[in-house]
Parts: sequence; structure tokens; C-alpha cells
Amino acid sequence: MKLQDIENVVEKQKMKNGETVVLSYDECDQDFNEIVGDCYSGFHLVRGKSSLQEWINRHVPHETQGLREEIVEKIFLRNNCTEDFIKEMSTWLKNKNFLALPLYIHEHSGVTYSVNPIPFGNQFDGGCIPEGFIILDKVKVRHLLGIKKLTTKKVEKEVKTFVQAYMSWANGSIYSSYLINEVDDVIDEIHGILDNGQTESEQLECIISNYFEVEYAIAS
Repeated sequence: MKLQDIENVVEKQKMKNGETVVLSYDECDQDFNEIVGDCYSGFHLVRGKSSLQEWINRHVPHETQGLREEIVEKIFLRNNCTEDFIKEMSTWLKNKNFLALPLYIHEHSGVTYSVNPIPFGNQFDGGCIPEGFIILDKVKVRHLLGIKKLTTKKVEKEVKTFVQAYMSWANGSIYSSYLINEVDDVIDEIHGILDNGQTESEQLECIISNYFEVEYAIAS
């Protein structure tokens, strides 16, 4: 693959060793949970009742699969609105050593997500995603963060970052980056990089530092 074959280029940096690092938009169809992977071990986003049942069957070991599916179905049928379902489902998962935070959506010139309800005045164009949760495995998250106890403040901070990553994915703010040699051949590449809120120039410098083994300074 050559430099001219790369589409949607938004930024590039020439290095002192003659190589170039390129940043481009990535038309990624990869699942969000697969993209974040080990970076958020213990975090999982589920949308829809079937997705929730699948996650519970895989991660909650205390009942048979049939009973776990029945529990979700009963809680879903017992409540005639999303808020009641979320409340009861969150309580049930909490008793299994998980935290389940409801995910809310606000659509207005872009999509914004939050674990807090949409302000009343804006509810005309936003609301709660039906059966949408961010689920935290308490044991795995404590291990990931290297702490013994999950405090509310710590959870809020980590979840805020997780939601920001999901928002980037949902809005298509995903990048690929390529390392190009002096004859314009692609010699390394990485895909599925989520927008971290920086400028594209800052994002590229972050990629150079963290992904590619480029030990040379940026050319002036």
C-alpha cells in the first residue's frame, strides 16, 4: 500500500528520519466493546434486551442460563416504562457484584451520551436508550485501576472517560494511522483509534508517542 492510496487524510507529520506518520478518518464497523478491549477491562456497554441477556448469560455465574434469561424477561415485562426496568435491573446486578449505570442519549446537532438523565427542558430531542447500560465488573475494574475500593468519585471519573470514548465511536470520530517510509510505502498501520478530544495535530503526536516505535523527533 502506498501513501497515495490512503483516503480521508486529515493530518501528517514528517519525521527527521525521513518517515511520515499519517492520520486519516477510519470507516470502522468494529463493535465498540471490541475496540476499547483491554483498555477498559471490566467495562461493558449493552444496548437492547437481547444484548443484556447475552452479557448476563456470559458473566453472571449464579443461575442457570435459562433462569437468567427468565429474570431479564420478567423484569422487562413487569415494568411498563424504561426507567423502572433500569432501576430494577441495576439493583439485581448490584447484588451480583456489578454496577449497572443507565445510558442516556441527547441528539441535537450530534449525538451526546450521559449516565445522567437529560435535563427536563431538552427531553424533546433526547431520552434514555431502552435497556441501555454501562456495566462494571467491580473486581476487574479494581484490578484494572490498581485500587482496593471503588469510590463514587473514582467510578464517575472512569465512566465519564468511557462514555466519551463511546460518544466518539457513535459519532464516527474514529481514526487510522499509517507509518510511511521515504519511498511512500506503508510500513506499519493501526486502526480503530477513538478521538480523545484533542486537536488532530495533538492526536497524531499522541499516536507517534504511544503506537509507533518512532524514536526520531518531528522535523522542523
